[in-house]
Amino acid sequence: MDEPSRSVFDLEDKIYHLAFRMTSSKILARELVLWTYREAGANTSRHELLRRFRAYYFSNFSIDIFSCFLEAGCKPYDMQDDSSGRFYDDIKLAVLFADMFGLTHDEIAEINGADIETLKIWLWWGRKNFFMQVREA
Repeated sequence: MDEPSRSVFDLEDKIYHLAFRMTSSKILARELVLWTYREAGANTSRHELLRRFRAYYFSNFSIDIFSCFLEAGCKPYDMQDDSSGRFYDDIKLAVLFADMFGLTHDEIAEINGADIETLKIWLWWGRKNFFMQVREA
């Protein structure tokens, strides 16, 4: 378990970059950061903060703004199935948690509720797709 951190507010810049990558909007990213930090205090752990981020993202942003994980430049209405959008967003979040925050498989699994083996597949598949998108661009 992550012990309370005195510097969760120092993560605000990283949380903003995470939010921007998930929403592709400066305004929505700022709003998501505000929601994430709304009830955070000095005793809030990094894991709790990231759990809040994920919860607020899926409850307020994911349904309307899909990340378009598979297609570069697609619009939110391009994805018809809400569950598939959430699935891709969860994979993208797992990759970003690992790469931006240096979280271990166990820590990410604790935050998103996936089992370790599924998470490993998500990370492999997500990184492969990110690489392919960057390579095509």
